[in-house]
Amino acid sequence: MKSIYYTYAYLREDGTPYYIGKGKGKRAYDKRRHSAYVPSRDRILILKKNLTEEEAFRHEIYMIAVFGRKDLGTGILRNLTNGGDGASGSIPWNTGKKLSKKHCEKLSAAGKGRKKSEEHKRKISGANNPRAKTWKITYENGRVEIVKGLQPWRIKNGYNKLGLRKLQLKEWKRYKDLVAVEEVAQGAL
Repeated sequence: MKSIYYTYAYLREDGTPYYIGKGKGKRAYDKRRHSAYVPSRDRILILKKNLTEEEAFRHEIYMIAVFGRKDLGTGILRNLTNGGDGASGSIPWNTGKKLSKKHCEKLSAAGKGRKKSEEHKRKISGANNPRAKTWKITYENGRVEIVKGLQPWRIKNGYNKLGLRKLQLKEWKRYKDLVAVEEVAQGAL
């Protein structure tokens, strides 16, 4: 087995990790193939190098267990799984290729009829989720809207996730009719 894998951490400005991952090559630095926000290079820490894939998965699981997950209320990481379940050598969905109608139908059929647990329903329900973040949305006409759960709001109103993220990070000054998207601190309202 080749020892080409590594584990890495994405660090907040204060130096604490917010994401632990496993990869090879440039995985830790690739913004296109990542679900987590990829910080600047000076906030990416390679934890262990020259690992087999199995060793890397085990280390990823261990580190996630040590720091705990925010979504489960057990720690500080934004990982959405306990690790060890990534797809090696996977090709990102958005490759620019159009999926065939037959392929789209297969994907759609695969999800139909699956029962969602009550916990899963609660997690995806946005505004009904007690842990959903509160956001202040500022329109170019000066109107301000406070929303709980950004994802259901953006879908309902036809906004793109990337556009809102760029506006939130102040990489863009304007997105459609919006000029600001800011997270409201707990208890600030």
